[in-house]
Amino acid sequence: MRKFFIGAAVVGVAVVAGYQWLESDTSIDPKLTTALSAVPSDTAVLSAYLEPIDMVAYMRQVGGLTPELLEQLQSDFATLMDSLSERDSAEPNTDNEATANINRLKFLFAYAQTMLEVIGGDVSLEEQMGYAQNTRILSYMVGIAPVIRWETADSARVVAFIESLENDYDVTPEILTVAGETVRSYAIDTGSEEQWSVWLSTNNDWTTLSVHSSATPVADHALLIGAEAAPENVIADGSFDAIRERYALDYGSVGWMLSEVLTDAVSNRQSNRLGRDLRAIFPEAFAEPELKQWTDASCQADLQTISERFPGFFSDMQVTTTSADNMRIDARMVLPIVQENTIGALQKLRGVVPNFMQRSMDDVTVAMALGIDASQLGPVASDLWNATAQADFSCGPLVELQASMQQQPIGGAFAMTNMASGLLGLQVLVNEIDVNGLTQGDFSGQQVVVSTSLNDVASFYSVLQASFPPLAGVNLPPVGDTIDISPVMAMGIGVPMSANLSRGEHQLTIATMDAVAQQYREQLNQTSIEDRGLLAVSVDNGKISELIEAQFTAQGQPVPEELQSFMGQNTVSSLTMDLSLRGLEFVYSTETSN
Repeated sequence: MRKFFIGAAVVGVAVVAGYQWLESDTSIDPKLTTALSAVPSDTAVLSAYLEPIDMVAYMRQVGGLTPELLEQLQSDFATLMDSLSERDSAEPNTDNEATANINRLKFLFAYAQTMLEVIGGDVSLEEQMGYAQNTRILSYMVGIAPVIRWETADSARVVAFIESLENDYDVTPEILTVAGETVRSYAIDTGSEEQWSVWLSTNNDWTTLSVHSSATPVADHALLIGAEAAPENVIADGSFDAIRERYALDYGSVGWMLSEVLTDAVSNRQSNRLGRDLRAIFPEAFAEPELKQWTDASCQADLQTISERFPGFFSDMQVTTTSADNMRIDARMVLPIVQENTIGALQKLRGVVPNFMQRSMDDVTVAMALGIDASQLGPVASDLWNATAQADFSCGPLVELQASMQQQPIGGAFAMTNMASGLLGLQVLVNEIDVNGLTQGDFSGQQVVVSTSLNDVASFYSVLQASFPPLAGVNLPPVGDTIDISPVMAMGIGVPMSANLSRGEHQLTIATMDAVAQQYREQLNQTSIEDRGLLAVSVDNGKISELIEAQFTAQGQPVPEELQSFMGQNTVSSLTMDLSLRGLEFVYSTETSN
């Protein structure tokens, strides 16, 4: 059953997850301009694939759907469908609404089953469902309602496929006409007074799926299916182009979440669709003092200030498919910080992250570099804490929060960092873990490197000797030298382990004696103190799955079902985090080959 939920999540979420980042022409064709004109300016969230992506390959690779897992998922879906049918037959007196709910579930699961067949390559996406396999996707919000649109290859085939499922599972939608378009409306039983439904419409350009509530005014119905341009939209007001230029997003994709829309929805400073819908659906909640106080003029102004300083997040992604079994994803996300003082303070925290670790490393299992100037951690945290506690806010809840912060200074929490003064970074590389050896207390097969970046290597080594007695009698080697510390390691961990200690100008490194570890030991010791950053991580999922399998094999046990989906994935991923003049930036890449 866990695999079933994995499959359901992949089918339901992968279609709308992520943002595409491609080298492309900066212009947008008229079809996309028209589609984007239906996106209202006050959408809280936007994700736009503006270049075609092979969605079948994307879902297969991102979901880690190997042939074995796909087969198991299809079997799980079939079992679930049978159980729903048995439940329906076993309860002949079930009321009509309960039967209708079971039929809707069967309808959805049958749809998911067909998608799994497409992902498995059994049938063609276009021939079976009518959707374009190489497609562009838009997702956004009209108030509280999510809207997802993807390109259609054959609208008649889409309708025929949906109608066949409706007939098979006795699901009867309400057929609506909105802005001249035919809409299939499927009621959702939420148990509340609010009436909810899923809307599906299709034409020769796009298939559109959205959620409709009775709170959505008729004037916005056309926007739920992208049939008309919004009176104020992201193309007409220039925000689409302005955002991608401001945050250096690639012209092939744009994604964002806007703080101003979210804060305005709460404070009602500028009425927007999200706030309107929330107040219509939850009127009692917004009448309560806890929420109503945020609509005071002082809170409106303070929330606007916060949204200006932290505008939201902005992202793009590049998806490159070289074959049905090989895909690379490169993504970037920016969390802007507008205040120069805040950026300046955070910049002081940047420590050493070696340049060679700021990428995917396919020759090690796990690599991690944490760049942090420990001497600045306490002062910077105190400065930011005090700046927040003393900010010029007049909104009641914010003033109360500030008073609490002033009574609880944060400086003491970082007193221990004084012991690590001079530490600029920590690097760990794990090339090989001998699981069988570890279970028998044999460390000889481990291949590991641990290194620290330091302002003053000698001072740090003195602290290390004091805290690790076996090192007390071992002199610090000169810069460029290496000494064998195998006896020290044996004393420290209680079992034999071959390792050496080496010193660079600003590095202190311990490495096992294998060739790979020694290669990286040399690279680390040559690291420049100017190689700055905050974090770099690289993970080889293929090697990790081998370790997991070896561990359970050593214990004489099969790999648990919940881990099966992870096994066999040949994926190498990397993530870096650093500060720029724009704010906090994350860069992620992953490459899959099966």
